[in-house]
Amino acid sequence: MTRKWLLASFLLLGAFNVFGDEFDYPDLDSYGIDVSGEFFITSAVFQGGISLNDEDFYDDLVEQTRSDYVKVRGLVEPDRDHLEKQADILVVAVYTPLVEDELLSHSLLYMLGENGGVFVWDGQLSSLVAFVKDVTLTESQPVSMYSGKFDFAGLLDIYFGYRLVNNETGGDNNGAIDIQNRDGTIVVCDEPIETFINP
Repeated sequence: MTRKWLLASFLLLGAFNVFGDEFDYPDLDSYGIDVSGEFFITSAVFQGGISLNDEDFYDDLVEQTRSDYVKVRGLVEPDRDHLEKQADILVVAVYTPLVEDELLSHSLLYMLGENGGVFVWDGQLSSLVAFVKDVTLTESQPVSMYSGKFDFAGLLDIYFGYRLVNNETGGDNNGAIDIQNRDGTIVVCDEPIETFINP
């Protein structure tokens, strides 16, 4: 099982977007990380889950086969202090391959980028790419992360959240320019949407 094969499976079999339907999703715990890297308690509420084969029911812990059609969706009620602010939506996946009916002892980290891009993630917050850029946070922010088949076997944990975008004004002798700083506060779900994919 190679990383390229996993990336190709995501790209060829899935459709990524940020427009979700109105469903009841399981609750997921959440936390925040400020710009100095300190954790903080947040009022943000996260919900999310996986639907198998077009069922209207979403669960945050499922077991499936590679032939199952899945939808991975979530809903964020942002921290009250973050409403109407600009943010990037973030999606990270932790994949533990299944080889000869056993999970490997190491996991691979991936992040979803714009237009369905899947990238290896080094685990550093500063290197996270945006799944969707410059969203104005509303009271209910739907996130549709994936639709398609997972054509690989193993354990897949999916986390999502948002990163505030700090708009700053800077300038030189030629006048002021707007600068976007993407190293802002991050708020994410603390527990994953998890699926075990049987061969």
